[in-house]
Amino acid sequence: MELIDVTMQNKNIFRDTYVASLKEGFVGFIPINAISQFEKNFFNYFDEWYHNKKIYMKICCENANPLGIVVYGKSTLDNASIDDAFINSIYFRKQFHGQGYAQKVINIIEQELKDEGYKKISLWCSIENERAWHFYTKNGYTPTTIERDDNLDGKIYHNFLFCKILN
Repeated sequence: MELIDVTMQNKNIFRDTYVASLKEGFVGFIPINAISQFEKNFFNYFDEWYHNKKIYMKICCENANPLGIVVYGKSTLDNASIDDAFINSIYFRKQFHGQGYAQKVINIIEQELKDEGYKKISLWCSIENERAWHFYTKNGYTPTTIERDDNLDGKIYHNFLFCKILN
């Protein structure tokens, strides 16, 4: 598996893979209207991320086949220090769940961020997303006492900030 940088030339592949991963992987979890709204506004998010040189957007591929996406980089949390990183998204198409791809991605980006001098990685995880919660705790991420609620099309998701210190 390889991580391919998103460019203006492959941004539609990134978008299609991102949206398909949400639709397939979160059916029944995230309201379809919220996913449709994200899809409709995708290029607003993309432009913001693309022009922010502290955010990495990558397509996870195997044999040139897009499997999923990852978005990560310098933390933008209010109290973040200069050496704090943040994982915004790790999503895979449903047919690639349970095959170890997320584990490969987390290993690659943790090493990359560590090599760039980052000391801590943070991310938000919904308590309702048991699969993600288990994955991140298994990989050494610890939920903090910092919480936030997201309202997606009228459905409230309770999130905790997770952190991991890179050694």
